[in-house]
Amino acid sequence: MSTPLDDLEAELAANPKRILVIAGAGVACATDKDNECASWTGLLKNGLVYCKSRCHTLQDTWFSTTKSLIDEQAADSLIDAASRIEKALRGVHDGVYARWLNDSVGSLKLVDRSIVDAILDLGTRIVTTNYDNLFELASQRLAVVWSEHNLAMQVLRGDNSGILHLHGHFQYPVTVVFGSKTYADICRDSTTQSYLKSTFALNTIVFVGCGAGVEDPNFGGLFEWSEDVFKDCLHTHYQLVRESDLAKMADKYSGLNIALISYGKEYSDLSPFLVGIKQRVSRKSHSPSPLDTLVTTQNDYKSQIKALADRKDVSATEFVRCNFEIAKALWNSGGRRVASLHMDSILSLKGKELTSEERIYFTLDAAEYLLDDGNYAYAAILIDRIEKDISNAAGDQKILAQFQRLLLRCHRSSANLDELLKVIETALINAAPELRSRLEAERAELHFLSGNLEVLEQYIELESK
Repeated sequence: MSTPLDDLEAELAANPKRILVIAGAGVACATDKDNECASWTGLLKNGLVYCKSRCHTLQDTWFSTTKSLIDEQAADSLIDAASRIEKALRGVHDGVYARWLNDSVGSLKLVDRSIVDAILDLGTRIVTTNYDNLFELASQRLAVVWSEHNLAMQVLRGDNSGILHLHGHFQYPVTVVFGSKTYADICRDSTTQSYLKSTFALNTIVFVGCGAGVEDPNFGGLFEWSEDVFKDCLHTHYQLVRESDLAKMADKYSGLNIALISYGKEYSDLSPFLVGIKQRVSRKSHSPSPLDTLVTTQNDYKSQIKALADRKDVSATEFVRCNFEIAKALWNSGGRRVASLHMDSILSLKGKELTSEERIYFTLDAAEYLLDDGNYAYAAILIDRIEKDISNAAGDQKILAQFQRLLLRCHRSSANLDELLKVIETALINAAPELRSRLEAERAELHFLSGNLEVLEQYIELESK
């Protein structure tokens, strides 16, 4: 039986353009956590201080009342406080309000961009209830505000890659939905209401960073507006929440087709959770690239090697054989250097515990892989180690031929002509007919390169007969 997370990942893999991510204040809080203006409470406290320095006609009771509303930590109280701050700043001059938005929300920076990048990497359309510029800074995309109806529709349709700011953007103060009056303005905008309702009804909505508490009262207003739309939806919407918020949000969403997905116990768990979603979706969406296969195999390789090393009941022969099989799987996926060197290290570790025959078999196998990867020096060392074992296996022509062939490849790499000639002479004794003519031609070429023309002439004369 699939879980809500399975269902979300399946839809992201099959229809990413049908999914709309709505990012809330939690995204800003995680991205610039030390900036008080990232959260609603911090932003209002900043606004209160700003009013003290700009709004000189306000009475002390105004400040104490506004502070009390902020301290209540209730969503409605925060909205009331926001209304008072906006009205006070605009009462001085609209430019003062605009300057405050720029100095407060506009000061947010990509201190920790992991969550923003993780959301962008999902490849979905992005809407935010925040006023900041964080997504634009991370992606160089265009900020689109709700009042730009044509552009907003293009974003919602997927025809424009911009970031839609559902409650406005700090650089466009007239669009910022801050207090109760400006929220009423967007609710009265019939065009905005029309395209949002159709979008919510036809698409899968994923809420990210939209908290269960007062840190994001903007989300509360958005949810109240959209609740009727969600009631009629047959398809599922999703919200990513902390484990501790599951019960609270389940009660809030009772009767609605909104599935809750816990991303972990702490806010810091959200970024790796989103990255994990992206990785799994990528594997479901596409055939794995060679690099993906290599990474996966390397992870398997490490775990399998560790598990094998922990086994105390495995014989030396079985230990070497299993290690070689694991290394060859890594080789086939592209991890050639690690695989060939692993074979070499295993033989160094367990070679003396093998029988002479086993040592020859595994060494020749490892040398073949080392040579194929260009590790000629390591291969030569391995070949030298079994020279005594080879001399005891003089009757096995197949083993001798393989040994001489690999020794020949080692000497070719070092361009040691004298040693190479000796190896060729020895290899000719056990060479198969199809290999003999090639070895003889190479022997003649080496005599020529070494300047031994007399031997070359004798060889040519012998061949002509």
